[in-house]
Amino acid sequence: MFGGEFNNHCFASNAYDEDVPCALCRTIQAISVIMIPGKNKCYNGWKIEYHGYLASGHRGYAAASAYVCVDINPEYIMGGVGQQLGKLFYDVLSICGSLKCPPYIKNYPLTCVVNTVKTNEKRLLLNDPDVLVNRLNRVESIVSILNATVKQLSTENQQQMLTIQQREKTINQQQTSIHQKQTSIQQHNTSIQQQQAFIQQQLVEIQQQTI
Repeated sequence: MFGGEFNNHCFASNAYDEDVPCALCRTIQAISVIMIPGKNKCYNGWKIEYHGYLASGHRGYAAASAYVCVDINPEYIMGGVGQQLGKLFYDVLSICGSLKCPPYIKNYPLTCVVNTVKTNEKRLLLNDPDVLVNRLNRVESIVSILNATVKQLSTENQQQMLTIQQREKTINQQQTSIHQKQTSIQQHNTSIQQQQAFIQQQLVEIQQQTI
């Protein structure tokens, strides 16, 4: 088993290589205690015990680790500074994706808060107004994105319809031009046939006069 130490200055300006003391807190009045990552204040009806930054082990290390909430004003073991490379505490950064940004910020250290409640009539967190407001904001954001997408698709569809109409108009004009040319050719052929008939008639008359 190794001791722990902070591995950067996220938790405090002088926290690097400081050894982390162990602490076990007990409250005799609260009936429920929760740690909420990504927040620095309590829900309505809950009491804040402390807040700070979320910490955990490095994901590349083989040793198991858990998420803990480090107080905003962390304490150190007296004389514990030094790079012993025991169990290292790293700040936990938010990664956008399934974790929605906003409200989270990419590669930003996550805060945390430890809350307690004393009454049996505590409200479920899922029904908390803050949670409902966040969900409503997310739904409104999704609806806004969908509306923008629909508007863009409608605009593209209208542009495509205009393009199709212009092409149809061009095709109709070309067909009309072709029809006019065909009519002109037919008229020209008729004129040639009439001239040929006239010439043949003249030849017949000349032959008759010769006889």
